[in-house]
Amino acid sequence: ARAFDRGHGYLLRQAGADVIESETYHSALEMGGHAMKALGIHPFFVEQQKDTYKRVEARKSEMLYQAWEDDSEGERFDNNFRELFIQLEEKMAEEMRK
Repeated sequence: ARAFDRGHGYLLRQAGADVIESETYHSALEMGGHAMKALGIHPFFVEQQKDTYKRVEARKSEMLYQAWEDDSEGERFDNNFRELFIQLEEKMAEEMRK
């Protein structure tokens, strides 16, 4: 299934979709790669950075989904989700600096 963002992807997963591709995730990753190359960054390094981003996202995405799904108050992006998302962003920044 094609999702337009993270929240839509969660709804599709909840509805039973097995494979979900996020348009904003993939388009942002590709545009970022094109921008890095346009700035003169070596294509190999660009691909390494994209792979790192994908790897970290894959490791943390299940925790984010569970936080979203477990919220009983209907506010799917609650403080617990936000906290986990911030942790994901911090981990992403740490990995990208390597």
